[in-house]
Amino acid sequence: PKLLIADEPTTALDVTIQAQILSLLTELQRERQMAMVLVTHDMAVVADTAQRVSAMYSGQLVEDRRAPALFASPAHPYTAALLNSLPENADSDGPLPTIPGTVPGWNERPNGCLFQPRCKHAFSRCRSDAPSPQAIDGDGMQRETVRCHAPLASHAQGLPQAKASARIAEPKHPEVDDDILMEAIDLKRHYALKTGPWKPPVTLKAVDGVSFRLRKGKTLAVVGESGCGKSTLARMASLLEQPSEGELLVDRKQTDDAAERRGLRSHVQMVFQNPYGSLNPRKTIGATLEEPLAINTRLSRAERVESVRTMMTKVGLRREHFDRYPHMFSGGQRQRIAIARALMLRPRVVVADEPVSALDISIQAQILNLLQSLQGDFGLAYLFISHDLSVVRHLADDLMVMYLGRPVEYGSRDSIFGAPVHPYSRLLLASRPGLGGGRPRILARGELPSPLRPPSGCAFHTRCPAATRRCSDERPEARPIAGRLVACHHAETLAPE
Repeated sequence: PKLLIADEPTTALDVTIQAQILSLLTELQRERQMAMVLVTHDMAVVADTAQRVSAMYSGQLVEDRRAPALFASPAHPYTAALLNSLPENADSDGPLPTIPGTVPGWNERPNGCLFQPRCKHAFSRCRSDAPSPQAIDGDGMQRETVRCHAPLASHAQGLPQAKASARIAEPKHPEVDDDILMEAIDLKRHYALKTGPWKPPVTLKAVDGVSFRLRKGKTLAVVGESGCGKSTLARMASLLEQPSEGELLVDRKQTDDAAERRGLRSHVQMVFQNPYGSLNPRKTIGATLEEPLAINTRLSRAERVESVRTMMTKVGLRREHFDRYPHMFSGGQRQRIAIARALMLRPRVVVADEPVSALDISIQAQILNLLQSLQGDFGLAYLFISHDLSVVRHLADDLMVMYLGRPVEYGSRDSIFGAPVHPYSRLLLASRPGLGGGRPRILARGELPSPLRPPSGCAFHTRCPAATRRCSDERPEARPIAGRLVACHHAETLAPE
C-alpha cells in the first residue's frame, strides 16, 4: 500500500519486541516509499519514529507540527501538559504533573476552546470564542499550526524539556529486617506439559530460582520480555499459586501450609492489568468493594458501607458512585476501583501487574500519583510488574531484571539504570524509546528461546554479544558485583569502575 495506518501497534509489548516492530515498520516504509500514520499514546515512540506530530483533543486537531519543534517547544497548552505528565520529564520521585478534569463528552462540550476548562492559561476570550488553527511556522506542506488564542511557543511558558539522562543517586534505604513484609527464597514454579498422546510430559520452568525482599513503603519492580516469568511470579507472590520449590514468607510467616495461606491472603492483594476484565459487570461498585469485608470481617452492613465510601474518597472516586456499574466509568476510574478493592482489607503487600499499560498519558500520571500517595498513607510494599521502563524508573526503589524464569540482575533502581552490568539489562535499557534524542537504540539479536527448550549454560548466551564457550557450558550464579546481584560470568569485566 501507499499508506499504512498503524493503530497502537506496540501497545502492551515489551521494550525489545517494541523496538523490533518499530524497526520493521520504518524499514518497510523506507523500502516501499510508503507513508505511515502512527496512532499512539506513547510519546517516546512518537519521538523516535515520527517526522510530524498531530495532537488531538476531544475530536479536534489542536497542534500539527514537525516532531523536533513540537517536543522542544510545544505550542498548545494540552500538548505541553501531556509532555509534562511523562515520567521521563519528572524532576524527582514526587508526584507527576497531571491535567485536572476529564475530556468532555460529545454532548457536554464547553463554549469557546474545548480545552479551556482544564487549561491554566485560559482567559475570557477562550471561554467565549472557539479558536481556529493559526500558522506559527512554515508554509505550504510544511505549514505548522496550533488551535489556540495564545500559543505557548509565542511566549515560552511552561515548556517541559526532555532529559537525555537523569541523576544517579545512592540507594535510598538501609537494610532493616523489621521492615521486610515479604521474602522469597529460591522460588520455583514448574509445570508438566503434555506434547502429545503418547509422549512423556515436558517440564516448563516458568520461574526457576527467584529470591527477593519487599520492604515496608518500598517498591520492587520486575522487568523482562514476555515469557520471562513475571506474571507467574506475581501469582505466587499474591498466593494464588503455590511454588513448586522454595520458600515464600509473608510477615515472617511460612505460606506452604494451606491454612496458613488462607490466613495470610488478606495481607497480599493484587491489581490486574485490565480493570474492566477484573470487575464483575453485574455488580455495582459498592457491592464489589463491600464483598471482601463481608467475607473476611464481622462488620455490620452500615459499617461496611461507610468503609467502602471512605475508601472510594481515598482513591479519588465520589461517594455517589456507590450504586453505579463498571461500564459507567472511564478506564482510569475503573483502575481506581480495582485499587480500592485491593486495599479494602488493608493489605501489607500489593502486587501490581501492568496496572497502567493500557492508560493514556494523563490518566497514567494520575494512577501513578495515586499509587505513590497510598503507599505513603498505608506503608504498602509494591511488587510492580511492568514493561514501561520510564514508569519503573519513576516509581521503583529496587529493580529485578528477569530472563527465562531467572533473575539476571537485582539491585537498586538507580544503580541499574545508571550503569547496568548484565548484557541483557543493557539490551533492555538500550531498546527503550526516549524523548532525549540522539541515543542509539540496540535491537535484540535472534528470538527469545522457548522456555520448554532453554539453552544450556547461561540462557542468554545465544543472544549475548559478550558470550564465550564458558557461557554455553556453565550456568552462572548470581553474585554481588558493583552493589547489586548479577548472574553473568563476565560481570567483573562489564561492571563500572
